[in-house]
Amino acid sequence: MSENNGARARARARRHRGLLVAVGSGLGARLVGLLAPLLVIPLVLEDLGPTLFGVWATAVSLTALAAFADLGLGNGLLTRLSACLARDEIDDVRRYVGAAYVVLTGVGTALLLVSGTTLFLLGRFAPPGTTLADPVARQVVATTLAVFCLSLPLVVVQRLQYAAQRAWAANAWQVAGAFLGVLLTWAAVTVDVSEPAVVLASVAGVPVAALVNTLTYFRGAGRDHRPILPSAVRDRFTTDLLGLSSRFLALGVLTSIALNVDNLLVAGALGVEAVTSFSIATRLFSVLTLVATMVGLALWPACAEALARHDVAWVVPLVRRACAASVVLVLAAGAVLLTARSAVLELWLDGAVVIPVALGAGLVAWSALLAGAAPFFSVQNSIGALRSQYTGWAAFLGLSIPLKVVLVHAVGIPGIPAAACVAYLCTLLPAAVRGARTALHNSVETPSERPRTSHVA
Repeated sequence: MSENNGARARARARRHRGLLVAVGSGLGARLVGLLAPLLVIPLVLEDLGPTLFGVWATAVSLTALAAFADLGLGNGLLTRLSACLARDEIDDVRRYVGAAYVVLTGVGTALLLVSGTTLFLLGRFAPPGTTLADPVARQVVATTLAVFCLSLPLVVVQRLQYAAQRAWAANAWQVAGAFLGVLLTWAAVTVDVSEPAVVLASVAGVPVAALVNTLTYFRGAGRDHRPILPSAVRDRFTTDLLGLSSRFLALGVLTSIALNVDNLLVAGALGVEAVTSFSIATRLFSVLTLVATMVGLALWPACAEALARHDVAWVVPLVRRACAASVVLVLAAGAVLLTARSAVLELWLDGAVVIPVALGAGLVAWSALLAGAAPFFSVQNSIGALRSQYTGWAAFLGLSIPLKVVLVHAVGIPGIPAAACVAYLCTLLPAAVRGARTALHNSVETPSERPRTSHVA
């Protein structure tokens, strides 16, 4: 008994250390990721000029819209790998990793063919004198989309490192990729290469770093996790991974709609001009949501491991502390940002945009709610229990949109975050807490939700 207690204590201490390192390194990596484009954009703009820069920016936005191109595989993979590693099912880990590489390579290849064919047809039938008729513009778009498509499988090693609670390594390589992108862009502009080459340099840093990360990980710390490719098209590991990932994909689409409809509501109620100040305000205060993102992502594999070992007693107080700490951190950082918003906007945009106090305070409150709920959602994500999140986000969408329309007409733009906060308190926060309690209860009574695929040939 004492040996078991000692092993459990060591496992808990290791998870605590991993959490702190994951959150700290993750926040640092995301901040660097936000700052890097501020250095890259002026270089690219100066070299490409306004027209080609607009083409490049549009292509980059297309890759952002295609964020669901991994079919939710990254999230599904993190859930499965975390549980398998906790149970020391290394063979299953290798098969899930192999399945992920095959699926993402296929998706990336398909997207590459579709985008290439589309660009070819647009170039062939575009009216003379238009932007799409310019071969250089098409090369700029093709380069951006090709790098995105080819880099899809590179997300696998990051999820594997998070599942293995080596998030610091994944985050360090992300930082390296951001700096490499800046360096490559500066070098390309300095030696005066062609416009497509400059674009390639601007988008290649992160995938190149991810590729090096993949090679070094599987040759070093992750040599035991090297992928085993599926033995058949309908391999059980591939089928299970796609099934879980499709549920994460559906949830991602639902949350994306709920979180990105605000600009349309503002434009419809107050005119397109009002969208500018609102979008700049949301972008500035979105820095606060990094806390929710990184805390949630760090808790995910840690909770998966603990629940796979039925260590619910460790998870419950951790989630409560993480919730309280996240809210306090967001409110403290939000107070600083709210106070300094005018000075930041003066440096960033020469004071061309003003953010009212009410709007800033509403965005801080919204970020605090997201941060407070993130730990509860991580518990559910860790075992793939998503039903409560479906109902919560659907209810939020149904309540928030009419409430936003009413408040934006009544009090202006600050009504948008105010309505979002009210709707979140009424729908998603209860769903987060209720869903986490159900997940913990199920973890006590039955084994963690997982496929019965151990030792599959």
